[in-house]
Amino acid sequence: TNNRAAFNARRPIFIFTAAWFGTPANIQAFMAAGAPVMAKEEDGKTPWDVAQDNEKLKGPKGHRALNEARFK
Repeated sequence: TNNRAAFNARRPIFIFTAAWFGTPANIQAFMAAGAPVMAKEEDGKTPWDVAQDNEKLKGPKGHRALNEARFK
């Protein structure tokens, strides 16, 4: 159901998975569903930090979406 999908999108693992392996569209979809973009891994990294190594997110859409979310 939509409620379950929205609940799952707010779990940090999904935004981190999108940051590691996803595309700008994945990042934007999770953010629109309320993903916790300021969540931190055990080492203190945020999805923004993780996304720096994802070649699919290089460029304006993916990085811009995560970067702007850091300052909201």
